[in-house]
Amino acid sequence: MKLNSLKKLFTVILTTLFLVGFNLTPAQAATTVSCSGGGSFTYTGTTVDGNSGLTCVGTAVIPNTILLIDTYAFAGATGLTAVTIGTSVTVINDYAFNNTRLSTVAIPNNVQTLGNGVFETSPLLATVTIGTGLTGMGSYTFGNTSGALT
Repeated sequence: MKLNSLKKLFTVILTTLFLVGFNLTPAQAATTVSCSGGGSFTYTGTTVDGNSGLTCVGTAVIPNTILLIDTYAFAGATGLTAVTIGTSVTVINDYAFNNTRLSTVAIPNNVQTLGNGVFETSPLLATVTIGTGLTGMGSYTFGNTSGALT
């Protein structure tokens, strides 16, 4: 073998050992999902990214592959009027839908945890249907809403 070929092989082996030794995996790219009336949100892997849905207008449909809606995911999205939460979501983190224009929300059966202030300051929210899987809810989850729970 030529010296250059050996150097390249040695570099590949060292790089592989380094990555495996430190258990590093390549970063996942974010996926963008459009909302019905404009704007979008992003998710990476199985998590809706925090602060990614601010521009959503109309309806946001959370894919069934999502497990977690992260903190502040749609907070301040005052054009967000409806959301369909995917059936695989198990956690909705703090303030995820804070200060939106949602009027009705259905929490699927797989959701186990609602964080602090998830729907806080959403003055049009009048009807919330909570699935059977909910085991924990933070403070002020429905603070400053119309608050009719079904």
